[in-house]
Amino acid sequence: MITFKADYISTCIDKIYTGYVMQIFDEAINVLGNKPLWILGPSKGPQPLGIKLNFLPAPRKGDLLLKDDKIVRLGENYEIDLTGSKIWSTSGLALVDINRSMYNKVVFWAKRYIVHPEYVDALINGKFELHNLDELVIKRLRGLVADAIKGAGFERAKGMIGLGTGLTPSGDDALVGMLASLRGSDQFAKLAKIVKNNFKNTNWISQGYLQCAAMGEFGFEAAGVIEACNDANYLEFSIKAASQIGQSSGSFFMLGFISGLKIRMSHDSAKSLKLPD
Repeated sequence: MITFKADYISTCIDKIYTGYVMQIFDEAINVLGNKPLWILGPSKGPQPLGIKLNFLPAPRKGDLLLKDDKIVRLGENYEIDLTGSKIWSTSGLALVDINRSMYNKVVFWAKRYIVHPEYVDALINGKFELHNLDELVIKRLRGLVADAIKGAGFERAKGMIGLGTGLTPSGDDALVGMLASLRGSDQFAKLAKIVKNNFKNTNWISQGYLQCAAMGEFGFEAAGVIEACNDANYLEFSIKAASQIGQSSGSFFMLGFISGLKIRMSHDSAKSLKLPD
């Protein structure tokens, strides 16, 4: 039996005693158990976006994990010692001040760094020349923002869960981004409730990410954007890191983040940033 150490574990780990390996990347493994998805890794905590996984020599997708106190056993050959591991949690993280200047900076850096900068224009101005499934996701995102600004709630979020392409569908990535920027406002709980009640409409991997976000648990890059909005000195660096995750996950995370800022600008500052009809 080969034993490894995990420097960071997800906040959900004490609640999970069995699970299966779902993703294998560079520096950790991503496990789906009987509670929200959790991740073990030597350097980072749970990552709703851009997880870096694979610190074991040969884990396989579908391998069974069993947790016994401080030891997690992976198949017949490996075990992970959790003694001394730190809990990664962002439950205390929130945006405290939203203003137009900060919003404009977020939009500026997002347009510079996301994989599809034209998507920002499509979101803000309704200029659609995409002619693909992403166009439908952005149109629904615009509708969700318009409803929330008018006080009609977040019911449209149901139609975004599971919508789009990628391992984590684009609609799910956008909702994670929106939850991130709504964190610290009374609108967060309203959207989180919709997500918690409908997360099973997407795939297993994305279900875990949505559940984590609805609990206020965000990954390294997502948490960095929230923190940077409270300290603009790191805004460009953080948005660049988040925007470039995956083929499109980072792009849609930032679109959702911008959308949440629009909603907060409307509700927190009584300054309407309504999208054109």
